[in-house]
Amino acid sequence: MHILIVEDDPVVADVLGMTLEEAGHFQSTAHNIETALAELKLNAIDAVLLDLNLPDGDGTRLARLIRKNHMPVPILVVSGNSGTDDKIAALGAGADGYLTKPFDRFELLANLDAIIRRT
Repeated sequence: MHILIVEDDPVVADVLGMTLEEAGHFQSTAHNIETALAELKLNAIDAVLLDLNLPDGDGTRLARLIRKNHMPVPILVVSGNSGTDDKIAALGAGADGYLTKPFDRFELLANLDAIIRRT
């Protein structure tokens, strides 16, 4: 599977990338919404791991853009925002799941596998 990591923190992006690679996935990284949209248009992406706090806007904006453009890619939000309102907003914007940081890598992979299986 080709997973797009949308995360502005390079350390977190590296941890996510290593976790995915150890599980046998190929990954690309985008550090902002603009780059993520370009990756989605250029590559066959199987799922998106999406942070909410990005330098060029809220990750929910990217989720809405993905859905507005009828991209059927599953979206798992991985965010430090643990508030109920944040979760509701992300899921309402088109995310398929929500996992708060810090996360267990096995829980991340289980959530990712579950949303991919449902699509």
